[in-house]
Amino acid sequence: MIIFAESCERPNTITVDGYTDKKTIRGAVKDIGRFIEKVYHNGEGEHLIKMVNEGISETNNPFIKAVDADSYFFDIEEVPCATRCGQDGNVNDYADANYYFCIRFVK
Repeated sequence: MIIFAESCERPNTITVDGYTDKKTIRGAVKDIGRFIEKVYHNGEGEHLIKMVNEGISETNNPFIKAVDADSYFFDIEEVPCATRCGQDGNVNDYADANYYFCIRFVK
């Protein structure tokens, strides 16, 4: 499950970052894919899930950056926990978070 996600939309791209509670990187990527597809309905999430289901390889890897670095980016890292400082200055703790992710894709 996505613990927290936030997006930033620009004229040509969308950047989404957040935390997931999945225990494996494979589960985390699928979780992110389902979230992206649910929110944006653009096929990007389905593509991530398809890559994981087919097996990540040199030719099928979401972590390979596109030639145009401004159009696509995907990074994920394991974290022990997550916190976020709210606009009111309070810190929210997401202790269940296992992976932090950031993905940018073309609209």
